[in-house]
Amino acid sequence: MNAPEIRLNPHLEASLTRIRLAGEQAAERCAEGLGLSALSAGQIKRRDALLAAQFVFRQQQAVFSQRFVQSLRRQVAAEQAETKPAAAPTGKKDWGELSLMDDDQVNNLVAADRIGLAIGHHCEWELREVESYVASIQVGERNPLRPELVAQGLLDAIQSITDDPQTRQTLTDELTRALAQEMRACYGDIAELLRSRGLRPQDLRVRSTPDAGPS
Repeated sequence: MNAPEIRLNPHLEASLTRIRLAGEQAAERCAEGLGLSALSAGQIKRRDALLAAQFVFRQQQAVFSQRFVQSLRRQVAAEQAETKPAAAPTGKKDWGELSLMDDDQVNNLVAADRIGLAIGHHCEWELREVESYVASIQVGERNPLRPELVAQGLLDAIQSITDDPQTRQTLTDELTRALAQEMRACYGDIAELLRSRGLRPQDLRVRSTPDAGPS
């Protein structure tokens, strides 16, 4: 029997709808990009790998989009259900937890962090604005819409559509580039969405320096 689904905060639910659209747009951009890259590939082996990845992705594109959203909802629900605030208000992973994980879990975590950094690099200002609004929702210290969770959703979706390591890596590279381009506008739209829903931006300096005392 499946566990009952956690009902998400309405503001987060609306935000995930926009991220879902970004994921779908990135998926389409990826499928087209793989074909264009194959046409310009100088090596036959590289061209064949790109075409094989495009073929698999076109067949499984709907599944990819579905799994991407499912992973995001699961992660955001877990963030919302946390009863204790995170130990690190900066939003970084507790890397001490790595000793409790197997190699595949560690590699997955490192890959998600790397992709998250790539996404965040393209939308620093938009992401900061989103964080200032999300801070008022009271779902712990970390932003539940942060790039690392989006990256983990991307990896989970890729792993669900193919077991081939080379195809996974090809799709990961192409989708990372595509999603990084989409998330700047996505985070900008989310900030506007949260503003229109009546949320007020919070001063993140208060959250990031709790021991600094009154200024």
